[in-house]
Amino acid sequence: GLPAGEGAPVLAPVPEPPGEHSWLGLGFVPVLSTDLTRIGRVRHFLSMNVLVGINGGSSGLAISGIADIQRGLVGGFQVAGLVTLAPRVAGTQVAGVAAVAGDLDGVQIAGTAAYADRVDGVQAAGIAAVSRSTAGHQAAGIAVVARGSASTQLAGIAAFTGGDASLQLGGVATVARHNASIQAAGIASVAGNDANFQAAGITSLARGTANIQLAGLVNVARRLRGVQIAPINVAREGDGVQVGVINVGGSADGFSFGLINIVPGGRYDLESAVDTSKMGTVLFRHGGRRWHNVYGIGGHPVKEDGGSNDDVWMYGLGFGPSLQFDNTVIDLEAIGWQVNHGPRHESDVSKIGRAHV
Repeated sequence: GLPAGEGAPVLAPVPEPPGEHSWLGLGFVPVLSTDLTRIGRVRHFLSMNVLVGINGGSSGLAISGIADIQRGLVGGFQVAGLVTLAPRVAGTQVAGVAAVAGDLDGVQIAGTAAYADRVDGVQAAGIAAVSRSTAGHQAAGIAVVARGSASTQLAGIAAFTGGDASLQLGGVATVARHNASIQAAGIASVAGNDANFQAAGITSLARGTANIQLAGLVNVARRLRGVQIAPINVAREGDGVQVGVINVGGSADGFSFGLINIVPGGRYDLESAVDTSKMGTVLFRHGGRRWHNVYGIGGHPVKEDGGSNDDVWMYGLGFGPSLQFDNTVIDLEAIGWQVNHGPRHESDVSKIGRAHV
């Protein structure tokens, strides 16, 4: 353990707000209440106001029909039909339209918007939940915003944080200007810096390093160290794995699995050959040094009596690994050929599978 006075945390108790105390407060509007002229200076355990209540704080339950305004600490429940307002909430705020707190350690629930300068608890709102600092949990039907770190954000449309984001979930978009641990969005997830895990229905974008990116259309990362899975994957550099239809970037020593792989510093080879059966082929290989794609065309003439043309022509696509031993490279390839005869293209599947070494 730590010696007394050397590094041991000291938790200072929250000072009790100054002012008068009353067990019960009743009123219609601030002037017509049991507080009379002491508006905003009396702290209650239980306060009930028909329309608007202004009190010095609450340690139990505060209820107002339209707006409940507490000028001190709310340590219990604050409920209003439209608006609740308090400088600090260590309990719960519930409002039909807006719940506002300067410092929130508890729960905010509002039909339209919940706002707090700092959140360590939960915010829930029908449209927007906003925090200017750390957010423990945020949930909103439209947008959640945290300018600092965000542990959990949930939104039907957009989730945004100006700092780190541990978990973001948005129906349309999730945006983190700095690091993002986990992002999931129906359309787009964007990280201004590194992204550990991104999943989006259309696009995942990481301006820094991306570990895992999943997208229905496009993945984009400045540097890839993990895996990109999407129809189109783009990475300026990296040693990870790209799986898609079109892969752009990465590293010549990485792995890109797709129909088209454009790898800076990779290989681009052209080969032509004629075998003993007079089958001529032209093959084009491209990709990285460890994995490559191969495209081919080929054919050979066939002479039939009566002058009919039944020449064989075909096109193929394949892939495989490349094994390097000192200055010798061995290509292992599996190629599928579509075979056609004469001037016509076969309407049925006419495939030949071949393995090349």
